[in-house]
Amino acid sequence: MLRSLLALSVLLLPALSAAAADNVPAAQPSPACALAETYLLSFPVVQNGGPVVFSEEDQGGPREDGRLEWRDMGAEGAEPKPIAGPPNELISGLRAGGGASAIKHCANVRKLLDSKGIRYGEDAVNSGSSSNGALFKSAILGISLPVISKDGNEAVLVESFSAGMLLGRGNVTYLKRQADGKWQAIGEAMLWVS
Repeated sequence: MLRSLLALSVLLLPALSAAAADNVPAAQPSPACALAETYLLSFPVVQNGGPVVFSEEDQGGPREDGRLEWRDMGAEGAEPKPIAGPPNELISGLRAGGGASAIKHCANVRKLLDSKGIRYGEDAVNSGSSSNGALFKSAILGISLPVISKDGNEAVLVESFSAGMLLGRGNVTYLKRQADGKWQAIGEAMLWVS
């Protein structure tokens, strides 16, 4: 009898475990991953599933000796104006984290890209970066995990864009939470340009 019960439990255990797993709520993304997803949703090319691929490579960060010149995001067609940058602890956080890739570290971001049919990873970048001339087949974008202030109202992240051998840039983007709770990019500082 005991042997029969043991055999039955061995057969039923996987089914019971699967049923229990179905009732477990999905883990919520970290605040940094949630902000990365929100920020990517502000890109028209992500909203519309445009001809881009995303790199899973870490984005790096500002050099220790690098002075960042912050500019506002500017109204369309207007010349950006100098602004005060984010608190130093946010920039230090970017340096310490090495610009860790939000694509690599955030399942919710990968799920968003999958839902839009946007490819990511090494194979996507390799196929997107092939070209017959000066431009790549696809624009290659990258985004780091945001570093969020202790009060949750300011953040910085590194993003990169490359559409050809001499058509790319990387910058630190400065975001602030607005009164309605939504995040808005208010400034940027260039890290590199090609």
